[in-house]
Amino acid sequence: MKFQPKKCIVALFLVVASGYVNAQEQIIKDNLQIGEYDYSIELGPGKRLYFGGISESTDFLSMYRYNEAFNSSHLRVEIGDDHGSPGDRFVVGAKDYRTGLYHPYFQVLANGNIGVGMNEPAERLSVNGNIRTKEIKVEAANWPDYVFKKDYKLRSLSELNTYIEEHGHLPDIPKAAEVEKEGVSLGEMNKLLLKKVEELTLYILNQEKRISELEKR
Repeated sequence: MKFQPKKCIVALFLVVASGYVNAQEQIIKDNLQIGEYDYSIELGPGKRLYFGGISESTDFLSMYRYNEAFNSSHLRVEIGDDHGSPGDRFVVGAKDYRTGLYHPYFQVLANGNIGVGMNEPAERLSVNGNIRTKEIKVEAANWPDYVFKKDYKLRSLSELNTYIEEHGHLPDIPKAAEVEKEGVSLGEMNKLLLKKVEELTLYILNQEKRISELEKR
């Protein structure tokens, strides 16, 4: 059974071109194809639902509650490449009928990148907003226990002071401007902070040795 609309909306009812199919009353026993069919795709022996289009923004599927009251907005789920965003994606968003704007809240791109509160996520998971979680586990290598090895070259306090006066921050720690622009990697920053704590521990231990030697005199 084939239908050839330009756009399909599935919600409380299914809109096909200018007609309606009530899913509660009509039983479709064969494959259902909506849109222009790609004959290179085989639906297979099982009962399948196919939405097709041969050009950009013609093959997307929208699902939402149909209510276009002036002061209303509704959640909307889309699969495809609608709203001027090329490339297949799964989108959950809302359309505000007061402004006519569509706001995507959650997206999964064809490359697997996921965005929350943002468009075109460049990372595997990008979130524009706050996150609350009970625990985050970051994998890390080259943990800075090497600071306590005998061959580790620790700067003298005078060298450290000279570096701070010249650069305005601790060695190995990124500048404030860089952090504000690029952000920080939690795993890498934890390693750097631990390294500084271990170096500080060595400074304290060395000072303690010097104080003990002075007291013995």
